[in-house]
Amino acid sequence: MSSAQEFFVTGMVHLNVSVTSFDDVRLQLFVCTFGTRPDICSTCWELTYKLRQKMRGSPKPINMLMALALMKNYERQRKLAAAFGVSTDTFRYYANRFAYAISSLKPAVQRKVWLGL
Repeated sequence: MSSAQEFFVTGMVHLNVSVTSFDDVRLQLFVCTFGTRPDICSTCWELTYKLRQKMRGSPKPINMLMALALMKNYERQRKLAAAFGVSTDTFRYYANRFAYAISSLKPAVQRKVWLGL
């Protein structure tokens, strides 16, 4: 189980931001980068359990954050892969599968993800 705190810390580490405290500025940075709050990430993580079981290896929160960054920013996959420090193939594998998993959620859950309700 991945908590909101784990998603927050993982996101801040990815952004090279100190995680000594949880404040509004860091939360806004997280939301601006990944499109939703860490607690919503945690909820999506739990709701995508069955699809995660079908993925190779052992998916980690950073893998779902890759998909959220792609869906939020619509950057080129090669550029985002470099930003996350993974190969383009690895980025595509996890980003595409998590994007599909999130899009498979019920509309009410999707609204929570995208609108942060």
